[in-house]
Amino acid sequence: MTFLEINNIVQTLRALVFAAIYVVWARGAALAGRFDGDAGLVLLGKGILVLIAATVVAGIVLHIIGMIVTIVAGQESKPGEMDERDRLIELKSFQHGFTCCGLGLLAAVIALWYGWGAIWGFHLILAGFTTADVLVNTLKFRAYLRGSP
Repeated sequence: MTFLEINNIVQTLRALVFAAIYVVWARGAALAGRFDGDAGLVLLGKGILVLIAATVVAGIVLHIIGMIVTIVAGQESKPGEMDERDRLIELKSFQHGFTCCGLGLLAAVIALWYGWGAIWGFHLILAGFTTADVLVNTLKFRAYLRGSP
């Protein structure tokens, strides 16, 4: 497996692990009633900001560790160097990812329209972003295995 294939697997797992951690935290907070009232939106905002920061930092750290391991293992002399095929694979994957983000935002707006509340709206947007992250990395991995975009 190349660096890009391994990186896509690791980044997909990163997204799923952080989403699972967030779901456990949010479920506990909701069952405890900590999302009630205005303080609940503040808590939700802080929780989502921590999730975003932790996900970004973990993604960067995992990418760097992957590059180091790949170089030490001698698999690639310049991991992460992209050619036209890699750019096309990334572009097609991101198109699907942006669609998921848009659908998550649309679902949030529809939920607010039906009176579901801001908590649901935030969670639907977050679900769209997480789905997009997993989908993009999965599609890239599949394209690299096939060898074509």
